[in-house]
Amino acid sequence: MPSLIAAGARDAQSLVTRIYDVKDEIALLDANRYPLIGLLTNAGKDLVRKKGAPIKKAVTDDPEFKVFEDSYLPRVFTGESTVDPDGGNLTLAANGTKLLPGDVILVTSQGWRFQIVSITSDTVVVVGAELGGATGSAATAVGTVLKIGNANQEGADIRAIKRTDPTPSSGYTQIFRNSAGATRTELNTKTYIKLRDHDYQLQKVAIEHMQDIERSFWFSKLAKTNGVAGTSGTIRYTEGVINKIQTNRSANIDTEAEFYSALRAQGFKYGQKEKYAFCGGNFMDMIDSWYRNKLQVFQGDDTYGILLNKLRTGAGVVNLIHNEIFDEVDQYSNYCVMVDMSTMLYRFLEKSDTKLLTNRQGNGEDGQIDEYLTECGLYMENEKNDAIFSKGAL
Repeated sequence: MPSLIAAGARDAQSLVTRIYDVKDEIALLDANRYPLIGLLTNAGKDLVRKKGAPIKKAVTDDPEFKVFEDSYLPRVFTGESTVDPDGGNLTLAANGTKLLPGDVILVTSQGWRFQIVSITSDTVVVVGAELGGATGSAATAVGTVLKIGNANQEGADIRAIKRTDPTPSSGYTQIFRNSAGATRTELNTKTYIKLRDHDYQLQKVAIEHMQDIERSFWFSKLAKTNGVAGTSGTIRYTEGVINKIQTNRSANIDTEAEFYSALRAQGFKYGQKEKYAFCGGNFMDMIDSWYRNKLQVFQGDDTYGILLNKLRTGAGVVNLIHNEIFDEVDQYSNYCVMVDMSTMLYRFLEKSDTKLLTNRQGNGEDGQIDEYLTECGLYMENEKNDAIFSKGAL
């Protein structure tokens, strides 16, 4: 078969665009500038032997992926009104239907223990006589009511089942694109830097690409919108950590005692007993002033190029990381965002993890444009495992 004949000079655009899989190379270019992405995309890899797969990355075959959130049955309730030591109705603020007959509770305001006899509604349960034999008139039950276990009659049938079910929600992958270009003349001009100028620009753009993803993982909000008017395209926005964390948020953490109290009450209330705290410079300086001689500093193969300080407390182990991105805004420089990495994943669309696409310039353009492209999103479940602390107001 004869060759096809086309008019005009053959240029790079007439060739198949080259695609370089560069995710491993750029993930460590300057990981301290994008520490969350650095950890998620490198955790589990052996960086010395260049082996192993990252355990915090997972492919998705759909730009909308599912996040499943679950929790344990509650053990702490809020009592209201009064309770009679001889038994009867006990009023709760909520969640009474999450208890079962046979559960044993402690009304902390009186130090009285009762067994649940029956459930009337979400706010009223019926209790038997006080287990310690307390007598007298009804007394306040306002305050904490603690479920301490359950007690069962010898030979009794199996108890009813009470459970929580995972709640599905959606996450989106977001398309990130960053380009670098040079004219043919510039590509062939010798410079005083070690790298060819275009290669130098590509390295800078690679870092900016990772920083764009990092910032989105922190500050974005889950959304989906229509594209440019007159087109049918869709723009998806990934969820950000700060927007996702709504339960545990504490302002005015200004003393060491307040920090320890926040760690116990919120930071380590749920989830793993070793977590990562990404801190703005102001918050990091405050912690450093308290523990200047107590922090253990780590930076090595197992931290994936990220400098961290390990703080061991009675509540759990905190890996402190200075997040330079927070320092760009005074408000966030006061933040400490504490996350349970076991509940987070970097999700990328199949065949769309970070790529370097070459020769993206138009036909006839006298130069070269290369582009980094990633379609990825943050998977984050059980936000109660995480917390946001602030020096001063949130």
